[in-house]
Amino acid sequence: MAALSACAQQQQYWQNSNLGGQNAQQQLNIDSGECTAAAHQAIGPAPHPIAQPSTNNMTSFYGTTSSGAYFSGQARSANNDFSAWGPSSSIQIDREVNHRNSLANVYNGCMAQRGWSLR
Repeated sequence: MAALSACAQQQQYWQNSNLGGQNAQQQLNIDSGECTAAAHQAIGPAPHPIAQPSTNNMTSFYGTTSSGAYFSGQARSANNDFSAWGPSSSIQIDREVNHRNSLANVYNGCMAQRGWSLR
C-alpha cells in the first residue's frame, strides 16, 4: 500500500496572494477563461489527423476456370498490415501531445502574468 500512496499525485490549485475568498474565485474564473482563449488564439486549433491507410478497398475480379467457365465478382480488401498504422499513429500522438503542451505553457504563463501560481 505504501507504493500506491507514493505514486499518487498531490492536488494542485491556482492561488493569487493578492486576492481572497469569493473575489479570488470570481477572478480565477475570469482569468482562466481569458487565458484559455489567449492560449487557443496563440497556438491555434488542434492538428488534423493524419490520413490512415484505407481499410475498405473494393476490388473487382474476373477470369475463366481451367474448364472454360467464366467467373467474376468483387471483394473488399482489409489492410492487415498494422505496421502501416504505427508511424503515422505515433506522429499523430506526438503532434497532439505537443499541441496540448503548447496550450498549457501559454495558459500557465498567462495565469502567472495575472498573479496566479500553482500550489
